[in-house]
Amino acid sequence: MKIGRRLTGAGLPDGRREAAQLIAYYLETDPSICYTKPDLLIQDHLVDAIGLAADRRAAREPMAYITGGTWFMGNHFTVGPGVLIPRPDSEVLVEQALSLAGDRLSGRLKVIDACTGSGCIGISIGLHLSRHDRLEQLMLTEIDPIAARYARLNLQKYALTVRAGLEMLDLLPDQTDGLWHLIVSNPPYIASSSIEHLMPEVRDYEPRRALAGGLDGLLFIRRLIKEAASLLYPGGVILLEHGFDQGEAVYHLFQAHGEYEPLPTVRDYGGQPRVSGGIKRI
Repeated sequence: MKIGRRLTGAGLPDGRREAAQLIAYYLETDPSICYTKPDLLIQDHLVDAIGLAADRRAAREPMAYITGGTWFMGNHFTVGPGVLIPRPDSEVLVEQALSLAGDRLSGRLKVIDACTGSGCIGISIGLHLSRHDRLEQLMLTEIDPIAARYARLNLQKYALTVRAGLEMLDLLPDQTDGLWHLIVSNPPYIASSSIEHLMPEVRDYEPRRALAGGLDGLLFIRRLIKEAASLLYPGGVILLEHGFDQGEAVYHLFQAHGEYEPLPTVRDYGGQPRVSGGIKRI
């Protein structure tokens, strides 16, 4: 597979698999066809399109930007340049939110997903709650207009616009919208000094605004913990995704605030600390 060799030569360890993904995307079929029918004839215009896509991937542009989307919690989300790409680690945030919604919260819930990006976290929570008639309101917040456009596209895609909407906000709304049962966020949490050490796909292509969390990476996490305290119902929950080396620091931020009962930090699929939170004291 020539494209596979090209991608491998560009430093991509799974070049052969990624080549099959690209070919399957343009042929609108399953990647397995590249192995079961290696002599498959492809129309010239598609050959050209696949070649250009391979050039983009060889330059380390993320696959999700090239194909226009990626999977998250079993659903396909539209993404492109200018919005953070959904990652499996963030599924842990959704799973923990839904677990606490079942164990700690009752009735129909008002939910905020701050720094929503593509909307994948909030929409995934909203879809699950809607299926069980437990969604009262879902607010996605985003400050970047490009990311907000993708969040709106995904809200429309999954028909959540009746009980859900997007607000152009830095982080959280004021108190005019009342109190909330659940606040979740995957905020920018990478320390400024660490940005240049990220993989090329992230460092060179994904929006810096969605990554950089200040000198220690905790700038937005501190703000969320402080501001959410006045927006949560007593017994309400806030959950935040963070870096693998920030779990202890975030736990102590919740502990030091005084208005939260800190929750144990949850590990991601790789065994790293990934999600911390707190329950608003009654």
